[in-house]
Amino acid sequence: MAESEVLEQLGGDLILRTVPKGVGPGPELATVTPPDSTWAIEKNLAGMFVVLGQVSFARHQLISVSRNLEVKSTSARSLFNALDLASRQLEEDGFTNCRLSTVRGSYPVDKGSVSAKQINLDCGNKGITIYLTTSDAPDFVSTAMSVREWMHGS
Repeated sequence: MAESEVLEQLGGDLILRTVPKGVGPGPELATVTPPDSTWAIEKNLAGMFVVLGQVSFARHQLISVSRNLEVKSTSARSLFNALDLASRQLEEDGFTNCRLSTVRGSYPVDKGSVSAKQINLDCGNKGITIYLTTSDAPDFVSTAMSVREWMHGS
């Protein structure tokens, strides 16, 4: 699908922000063809901006898309429901031969540090990534958890 067509269809009440090269998408969206442009899709919910997902393009053609599933950082039930929804979608689409990997890292920020952990379930052209980020820095969210369902072309 053409970049202009995708961005036009996403318009409306959604906010599109270009993602600078080198900032995203994450390793779960690695494609054979590196993206020329990546857009974050956001929505303003009563003054709070929520990132719904991302789309990436190469040569103005859609090559990858991701959807963030809401997870309350203090709720095991919320995490389970997001994982259940994403994994059932994978299974229904026939993506059952998957590889599991993990990534951990931490980096200093102003007046503190951020620790990031991720679990990747890579099933070929589709998969799930679970993120947990914790921080002791005053200007960062102390704990955030998210589940991202993703898909890319070959």
